[in-house]
Amino acid sequence: MCLEVVNDRRPRDVPRSLFVAWLSRAEFFGALCARLWRAKQQIHSDTCAAVTMLLGLAFVASTIAGETGEVVEGKTLAIVRDDAAVTVKQGDRVVVRYRYAGRTSRPHMSTATSPGGRPALAELAFDWRVDGADFSGETDKSGRQVHQAWETLRIDTAGGTERAVLQERLRWESADGDYLLEEHRTLTVPAPSPGRAQMLVWQATFTPAEDAVDTLTLDGGPQHGLIARLAGRAGDDSYFNSVGSTGVAQTNG
Repeated sequence: MCLEVVNDRRPRDVPRSLFVAWLSRAEFFGALCARLWRAKQQIHSDTCAAVTMLLGLAFVASTIAGETGEVVEGKTLAIVRDDAAVTVKQGDRVVVRYRYAGRTSRPHMSTATSPGGRPALAELAFDWRVDGADFSGETDKSGRQVHQAWETLRIDTAGGTERAVLQERLRWESADGDYLLEEHRTLTVPAPSPGRAQMLVWQATFTPAEDAVDTLTLDGGPQHGLIARLAGRAGDDSYFNSVGSTGVAQTNG
């Protein structure tokens, strides 16, 4: 099927960058269809159909390859996405690596480094129970957080501070595949500055499945929620939270 672009007006809810990408692909596909139509006058229709299929598959493959190898560059930061992880880099330094696919039952931050480039995390994950489904384990009986799409991968410079913004949509499922929650997750990673603490903003919005709005429960251990497992040991004065507590025991639930 060939599509013809009859005007350049995009729907109001479609970002300009996305529309331009779509328009470029539509124009490419339109040119491809035109060439195939001319070729159809010279070769047998069955052969033309085979050529159409092969070129169409090649077009889809090149599109997928381009998307999974996406690179977004800013002044000092860069976002690199492959088919398993999104990495925020500053020069050669990996600031954050976020694993969203592959051998994991839930997207998580697999790497974060200190301003000096040293690994700061052993792991970062959720420890929650949703309607009895355990989301803290990695077994066949554990729930899963399933990556659905990247809504935004961009470098933001509002306010004069460069930051990487990663916005993801996920689906929370029980071990049996029952749909429990939809999550919109945003990670904001400011560009590291010498002599200053590294900051990460993690925001999440949860929407229950339509048939579970009035019945969904969140429970688990006292430490349930967002967990950071630090690489190596630190003194008690290295642990503090937003309410002024310090030390391991006082800040851990």
